[in-house]
Amino acid sequence: MLRLRGEFVGGEQSGLLCGGPFGMKQIVYIALGGNLADRGETLMMALRKLSETAGIEVQRVSQFIQTEPVGGPEGQAKYLNGAARIETDLAPQELLATLQAIERQLGRDRAKEQRCGPRTCDLDILLIGESVVETEKLTVPHPRMHERGFVLRPLAEIAPEAMHPVLGKTVAELLADLGQRQPQAEKRPAEQVDRERGGAKLISVVGPPAAGKTTLAEILAAELPAQLIREDYQGNPFLAESYTGSAEFRLPSQLYFLMSRLKQLSAAEWPASGVYVSDFGFCQDHIFANLCLGKEDFRIYQLVACHVPHLVHSPRLMVCLDASVETLLSRIAERGRAFERAINGEFLSAMREDYNTVTAWAGCPVVIVDTEAVDVRNAEQRAQLLAAVRQKL
Repeated sequence: MLRLRGEFVGGEQSGLLCGGPFGMKQIVYIALGGNLADRGETLMMALRKLSETAGIEVQRVSQFIQTEPVGGPEGQAKYLNGAARIETDLAPQELLATLQAIERQLGRDRAKEQRCGPRTCDLDILLIGESVVETEKLTVPHPRMHERGFVLRPLAEIAPEAMHPVLGKTVAELLADLGQRQPQAEKRPAEQVDRERGGAKLISVVGPPAAGKTTLAEILAAELPAQLIREDYQGNPFLAESYTGSAEFRLPSQLYFLMSRLKQLSAAEWPASGVYVSDFGFCQDHIFANLCLGKEDFRIYQLVACHVPHLVHSPRLMVCLDASVETLLSRIAERGRAFERAINGEFLSAMREDYNTVTAWAGCPVVIVDTEAVDVRNAEQRAQLLAAVRQKL
């Protein structure tokens, strides 16, 4: 861990800020937020401007989440928040100046705004590797990041193992601590959540390719009983080419899935009663996009995708299936789908990590199933799994 103290003078580092790793590439995590104008478009414009800045590479972006304002004047609109991982060789003061310049370009005027008041765009440096920076204008790690769920939730999606160098905890641990510290009165009873969610109950079965999602969804639909919603991968005209290395088909394929999932899980058209089970979850759209799309295509995808999550009916229960990379690869080979031949172990490992993050911070109960240990064709094991699903549902 590098601890830096001092002032930035004339664009140069002074005092103990001299030397160190700056000038070399660093991994930096940035928080994004805003609650004025078209929030999603504004945040995506901020990311675009970042990616166009010399010395900055935007490597990963979280989903955008909608959150209630914290503090400030009453009557504010809800915020849209996210997090980004960048790699940069800019010194801390240069990066800070860059972020503030982008904020100004997107309409923010810090001199006129109230504390915790509405703003078009807020870009904060959260972490710079494992360095500690303390100057008049900049403190890293961000001094309040560990107190803010709207910061930690998106950050945990892209960097659950990132370490807070002062507190000595990972982002995932900080988020868990924050949940434990929240006053009990702020936690909504399950029946209140159910009333707010409304409509038929949805069970989303998720997991990496060949984990057995469709098989389990069919079993749940038959034995609960429930209505089955199948992922429309056969109707995707771009899917085969997108898997076999034709990069120009990946964005159309992902946008097709995004719109298909929105249509299938539309909150506006969701049934009033009953139980439904899908062999996919809306969460997997962002996982696939993050892993499959190049930087520019992912930016375009996010411009569309950031408007969609609040239009989708949330699951009442998530069932996440998993297996080792070796088992998944073996199953993929056995079922012989041509478009899956390009899937490799690195892709599956990254996907399993992303699902671990999604299930850790899901907004509903989660049942995790190791499909190497649980065989749904076995009557006894199937009965135990069904009992667990019924109990959580």
